[in-house]
Amino acid sequence: MKVLVTGAGGYIGRHVNNELLDQTSWKIVALDRHGERLPRESTRLRTIGHDFDRAPDLSPWIEGVDAVINLASSSDVLAFLQNPVKHTMNNVVSTLNLLEWARYREL
Repeated sequence: MKVLVTGAGGYIGRHVNNELLDQTSWKIVALDRHGERLPRESTRLRTIGHDFDRAPDLSPWIEGVDAVINLASSSDVLAFLQNPVKHTMNNVVSTLNLLEWARYREL
């Protein structure tokens, strides 16, 4: 099994990746907008820095993914308060781009 975990560098994402590494034999593709916060190293884990607010072209990096765990979101409260429409639209468009990518790849 090969799983894509988006938001892999976030608080929840790092814990999910660590659990998957500890409890399964799955290969993990850990994707996060901020490459410096990605999870621990493992031979079963590949890390990628990418933001789904851009239309994704990830095919060379994540061929053969069987499932997606989407934990990605922009959760900066101050940014939300300063510009709630832009902040919300970023989360909506990012999720839509991920869903379109999965649909195109027939996941």
